[in-house]
Amino acid sequence: MTTNSSVFDLLKNKPNGNTLIARLELIRKKARDLLLTISIMHPEFTLHTIEHKDKIIEIYPKVFPKSLLDALNQYELFFLLSATYLHDIGMAELAKLKDVEFNNVSLSEKASLIRNRHHIRTEEYLNKFPSDFYLENSEAYIIGRICRGHRNEDLFDTEKFKFDYTFDLEKINIPLLASMLKLADELDTAYPRTPKIMYENITLSSTVSTEQWNKHLSIDGVALTLNNSIIKCNGRTSEPKIFLLVKQLQIKINELVNQLPYHLHEYSEYTKDLPRSFEADIECLGFIARDIKFMFDEASIMRIFSGLSIYQRRQDAIRELIKNSVDACKYRQDGDPNFKDMDIRLQLNKNEKTLIIDDNGVGMDEFDLKNY
Repeated sequence: MTTNSSVFDLLKNKPNGNTLIARLELIRKKARDLLLTISIMHPEFTLHTIEHKDKIIEIYPKVFPKSLLDALNQYELFFLLSATYLHDIGMAELAKLKDVEFNNVSLSEKASLIRNRHHIRTEEYLNKFPSDFYLENSEAYIIGRICRGHRNEDLFDTEKFKFDYTFDLEKINIPLLASMLKLADELDTAYPRTPKIMYENITLSSTVSTEQWNKHLSIDGVALTLNNSIIKCNGRTSEPKIFLLVKQLQIKINELVNQLPYHLHEYSEYTKDLPRSFEADIECLGFIARDIKFMFDEASIMRIFSGLSIYQRRQDAIRELIKNSVDACKYRQDGDPNFKDMDIRLQLNKNEKTLIIDDNGVGMDEFDLKNY
């Protein structure tokens, strides 16, 4: 069993620590076998193997102060580590759940549903079949709730996520444990999450999957800097879209970092030791990153874009976009004697519900964007 000595040593020194660690060994083995099926059934997903879980456990003492981790009681540490191993099992093929929602849907639709609902499926599975992971019902409930909280949930909902849930003779801060898992999970974002050799040997048909693989591949590493006050990642990309995705990740992680102190409650004395922010330092190769924002009346502009104000039919808006591409290519043709082949492409993706009209015309530079 690959362990991080800091976290497991802390648990070992707690009451019943050795017994809880022995149980974690069993939970990890069961989780490992289930997690292996994710890559088989959903090869486009980034890796959710047991190695990813081990990496999250390595991240805990690198991001969260030892004082806070040491203050957690033995059950909080046990539940946090158990949830770390189990939070993605909802992505696996769980025949026992008999998901009705997956009947009569395409493979791509099923993959999207599983991606978006796996935290709920994980909680449901743990509550229905706790003995599969050597858990008591009450333990499975708490671990399932932490797993659910690692994605798309409001951890400030005190009805669903109680910070003073009682177990045995201890209080369990469920939203704190869920937020710790959520943050560490997001921080496992560097290139080992998506091995290059695997990327080169799978066919990615989903835009979401392609972008996620490339996002991880663009990041070299994540670590604490500046007296442990800043979490920072470094990397590089030649694709503006990937640069934007990493910057979106920066916003998401900073939201988690900013929310973390509000989940401490009885551990509030450790607020001063928490990291303050996350910075994504990504080098742009072959393009310039600029923060250019447009201010407009959203409702009015959407009516224009959808053709409801100035066109008789909605389809006319698409025709106008194609004409714009033709004009852009002709304009380039007039100014560039070496430009020969006009290339205008329409890319329709029914699953993503997008229509992209792409051309090799003049485009817009930074000056045009800012001034026109």
